[in-house]
Amino acid sequence: MMEELHQYIDPFIGILKRTLESIDIPSAIQAYYIYTSLAILIAANIPALQTRFFDYGARASSHNPTHHASRNPITHLLDLLATFSVPHAYFTHFYLLSTLSSLLWLFQFLHPTAPLLFIQSHSSPSLSYPLPPVPLLGSLLLLLQGLRRLAECLTWPASRTSRMWFAHWVVGLLFYATMGVAVWVRELDALAQGFPQTYLNNLLRGELDVRALRATAVAHPTRVVVPLIVFLGASVAQHLAHRHLAGLRRSSLSVGVTESSYPEPASVPKSASHSSPPRPTYRLPTHPLFTHTLTPHYLSEVLIYLCLARITARDGEVVNPVVMAGAGFVAVNLGVTAGRTGRWYRERFGERVKGRARMVPGVW
Repeated sequence: MMEELHQYIDPFIGILKRTLESIDIPSAIQAYYIYTSLAILIAANIPALQTRFFDYGARASSHNPTHHASRNPITHLLDLLATFSVPHAYFTHFYLLSTLSSLLWLFQFLHPTAPLLFIQSHSSPSLSYPLPPVPLLGSLLLLLQGLRRLAECLTWPASRTSRMWFAHWVVGLLFYATMGVAVWVRELDALAQGFPQTYLNNLLRGELDVRALRATAVAHPTRVVVPLIVFLGASVAQHLAHRHLAGLRRSSLSVGVTESSYPEPASVPKSASHSSPPRPTYRLPTHPLFTHTLTPHYLSEVLIYLCLARITARDGEVVNPVVMAGAGFVAVNLGVTAGRTGRWYRERFGERVKGRARMVPGVW
């Protein structure tokens, strides 16, 4: 009996093993970003999926799958799937994972062990040599982004009543786990030559050759200086926007409001067995960053990853295609959310938001 079973199973195991051995990790990460983005775009344009999976927080639909019994098995299945949710506070997991991932790979640069060696054995060699600090700079900037967002989530925690569909959480975890690899994975030749180790060791000892870095920056201003300035500016802008939105939430809570004062991600309809919270009062953001766009924090996030794509590009490239695919994922994901946020703002505030873009001023 077991021998017959092995006759059927062994070929599939062999195929799976050969497939895993042939995987090129940079290509696999890039494909994940691209195909997930396409899936989000398609799903976001299907009404039956919009109301169940794409309306979060203040925009959450009044659709409640437990309020009616559908005779349509597909609708019933979608209603059932919509009930699988996690607290919006789980967004903190994204930035905790991002921070840990960046720290792990920075440690690997100093002391290569099994994880780095595994990726090296499943990656194509570099075709052109990068600027020496590029792999390290990308990881350090991503670490800075993860630490800041983690601190913001811990300082301004999400509403306790807000939830998100579990698939958003899973997709987000995969994104942040893979982005920690994407910023350097194409430059394994530089890693093998010890450039990141040298720069990181010098940085830790306070012996970094500032003149060499300055020479690199002067020789490649649009490769390093300009995107670095934009990255830092976008990070500051996003922090200010998040602080303003958190302030609106706190001021609403002080007068007895139980929900966030702005459309925050991740909520799904609650079951009829739970009592509905009081209807919240929502306030329009008034910070100057919100003058021309309703979602400056989303726009800042996209700019941050576009800068990473530029900084980690190889010589002769405009952007790093793997990180650029990740930036595209961010743009699609937040663009879909921004579109529905803009609709929600206009329905609630009418003429008061006239002239404000959904995300990109003068474009969309």
